[in-house]
Amino acid sequence: MRIASSYNVINLRDADSGDMSFLWELHVASMREYVDATYGWNDTDQKSRFDTGFRPAGIQIIDVDGKLVGMWETNQQADPWFLARIAIIPAYQNKGIGSSLITELLAYADLQERQVALQVLRVNPARALYERFGFLTYEETDTHFKMLRKPYSNHKPNKAEQADAVNPHACGTFGTSAAEQPLVPKASGDT
Repeated sequence: MRIASSYNVINLRDADSGDMSFLWELHVASMREYVDATYGWNDTDQKSRFDTGFRPAGIQIIDVDGKLVGMWETNQQADPWFLARIAIIPAYQNKGIGSSLITELLAYADLQERQVALQVLRVNPARALYERFGFLTYEETDTHFKMLRKPYSNHKPNKAEQADAVNPHACGTFGTSAAEQPLVPKASGDT
């Protein structure tokens, strides 16, 4: 799938087992600081957890102008939809890539009148980005903010509406292939 952005064209493709090395390097580059601040970072433990949990199904690789710059994983079979992960290599962060993807996801969610949930580490400054998109914190843990956005991007829920938010604890697993969970409807001939 292709998404136009201020950065040029963002291409998405389904991840496969050949992406394991890139995804590990991306995890280290984009998450080490936040994992270390939250749990402590141990290279051996983190690599073991990554290798054991690696399942490319449902992950999409983000390519900008022929360069692999990130990944994201969504579950649009869950209720609410779940933005499981989004990671961009540091050199490409703050260039609108993640925002373009989130904008497309939320526009489609609005059309389908679906809520979107996510969780973010408490120490991760991405929380501010999610708040700009209308996500509200509905629960806090020692390590995470759990956030929810109701449909319609022009609707900013107030605190009373936030309290009425659906609890997305049962968001399911993320084993559905990206081909089975389109981000936006594809036009004929799109890849």
